Amino acid sequence: MKTLLLDPFSGAAGDMIIGALLGCGADTTAVTTAMTSVVGTPVISTTDRCGIRAIQVKTGAGQQRATFEEVLIRLSEAIAPPEALEMAKRVFLRIHSGESSVHGEHAHFHEVGADDAIADVVGACTAFCSLAIDHVIVRPVHLGTGMMKGGSHGNYPLPPPATVEILREGHVPVRFTNADRELCTPTGAALLAEFAAHRRDDAGEGTILS
Repeated sequence: MKTLLLDPFSGAAGDMIIGALLGCGADTTAVTTAMTSVVGTPVISTTDRCGIRAIQVKTGAGQQRATFEEVLIRLSEAIAPPEALEMAKRVFLRIHSGESSVHGEHAHFHEVGADDAIADVVGACTAFCSLAIDHVIVRPVHLGTGMMKGGSHGNYPLPPPATVEILREGHVPVRFTNADRELCTPTGAALLAEFAAHRRDDAGEGTILS
């Protein structure tokens, strides 16, 4: 059986998760096709982070707002495996639930940027499904503190209230840090929560594949 270990020591965002999964051997062609079908062709490149090679993913999307219903329509038009699209719907349901608990039932995905979030979620779910993962271990996701200026709501605390709610509902372990910036986005939180649904108690013994 194949286990995915996620250690979000620097937080989590959709593009970060896609890059990590591609680094584990996810199907680049399938991911590119899926992301292109909902927004546009992403730019996938190799970058350097503190001397360590990593994969960087940029959707090139804007900040268009969308309702939950509009997002579902966009997902229905995506070119991706059925299991990836079903997973993507569940991820957006988590985001919608978290946003609605804070902003009300008619919340828009204004804080994450709808196009960017759709591309990230579809890409991440396609990557995850292509790896044929049996179990997932999610170590505590690190969270920043302080204040952040955001969209139509002015200044609000970090981590964002919607992110906190998504992590709470998903039973995702967290660790607060002294970083005065946003480390985990609502999209990153929802993806971690969805992947964690495949969780197991510990890594146990095994062979490292990538």
